[in-house]
This record gives sequence, structure tokens and C-alpha cells, in this order.
Amino acid sequence: MGYAVHGFLPVERYQLEGLWCIHLYQYVGELWIDGLALPIRPGYISITPPDAQIEYRYLGRSEHLYAHFSFSAMLPEQATISILAMQDLQDDFRTLQTDFTHAIVNWTTRPTRATIKLWDILWQISERSPAPATTLNSVHPAVEQVVKMIELRIGERIYIAELAHEVGLSHNHLARLFQKSLGCTISGYIQKRRMDRAHHLLTTSTRSIKSIAIEVGINDLHLFNKTIHRAFGVAPTQLRHMQISRTSISSQHTSSQPESKSNS
Repeated sequence: MGYAVHGFLPVERYQLEGLWCIHLYQYVGELWIDGLALPIRPGYISITPPDAQIEYRYLGRSEHLYAHFSFSAMLPEQATISILAMQDLQDDFRTLQTDFTHAIVNWTTRPTRATIKLWDILWQISERSPAPATTLNSVHPAVEQVVKMIELRIGERIYIAELAHEVGLSHNHLARLFQKSLGCTISGYIQKRRMDRAHHLLTTSTRSIKSIAIEVGINDLHLFNKTIHRAFGVAPTQLRHMQISRTSISSQHTSSQPESKSNS
């Protein structure tokens, strides 16, 4: 990440192997990506994919903020989103410029903080990009809103009819959209999220099983035990003990390793 000044040469060409590139511009020029010409204007932001043939054409001194980055793992196809290669940020420019600057100044001493800020910038520009009409497996806005409501209400009784009413859809219409977008029923999704959270709390905390059951919206302890057994094949206490045993074995293995000797 950094702040760069160009334009001493009228044209510069790059090919960043394995690296994405994001630029926030403060000048007039032109960007060519694999032969496609895009205008550069003050307040524009661009993102280019790895290994692309990139050419910048300048009209004089040209200043921009930049970040070169790669992803640690490929996302599944259904999780990918589309982002415009070049966008006019308009009223959002100053906000993005401030965020980008914060990322840059933290990069050397607080790289994790800078990385998180870059992720936020990517999300912001992705949300500005119109979704292609033919995108497969895209999440309907109503489904996305329902997913957020489920996360906030996971410890309560959730009525699907109420969720549908709050997003302005019928129960059946929402159910069809949910199945199409996420490949599961609404009740199935709620159950999975409750089990995900229960598993996390059982294996990473010392909280009582009853309090965990209540937090995930299953107040009947007997029902909670049956649900956990159905989901993971063991009772809640066994699930917790299995995790403790694995942790204990891992710790013993680490402590049994011979200490390295250093020469003085």
C-alpha cells in the first residue's frame, strides 16, 4: 500500500503476477486493461485482476493511492461477486480516501488493521457495483435482509411469517427465494446457524449447557440435547469433552518436543 506520483513518462506498462491492484485517483488520464480503455478522473477508483496487461497513460503529474494484494484462498464460485473495474465515487470519494489513507499509514506498524481496512474498502466498492442481471446463485436482497434478522434473533423464537411480513413478501414467496438463493429452507438455515453457534460455545467456553441452549433459542434442555446429538452424533457434554481431550493431547505433544539447542 502507498501513495505514488507518476506522469514523468507519458505511458507506463505493468503486469502484476498474482496480484490484484486497486487505485484511488486524483488526476485525469487513461487506464487500459487487456486492451480495454477506461477513463481516469479525479475521484475515480479502479480494481484490476492479477496477471492483466495494464497500461497507464498520463497527461502530466499524476498522484494516486494504491494497494497490491492477493487472496490467501480461492472463494467458492457461488460466493464471488462482481465489481466494476472503474467507478466514479462521487460523494463517497472523501470517505474512501480517508479509509485508504488510514490503511496506508497503518500498513508498516499495524498490517492486520490495514488489511481489515482494505477489506472494508473492497466491500464498499462492491456494494456500489450493480449486480449483473444474469448472475447465478445471487442472493436476493430480501433473503439477505432475512439472514441478517436471523443472526440478530437467533436466541429468540423466530416466526417465518413475521420475517416475510417485515421484508414485504408472502411466506411462500420468501421460501422460494430463500431456497433459490441459499439452497436450503428457512427453518433449515435457522437450525444450522443455531447449531453452529452452539458448537462454538460448547467447544470454546465453560458456560453451562443450559445457558448455551437458551442463547441459541432452544429453552428446552431435553430438546437441546436431542438436537445436538442429531447434528453432531454425540451429546453436548461429550462434544465438550472431546474438544478438551483434543486440546490436551495437542498441548502434551507440543510440550514433549525436545528443546532446540543453540550454540554460544
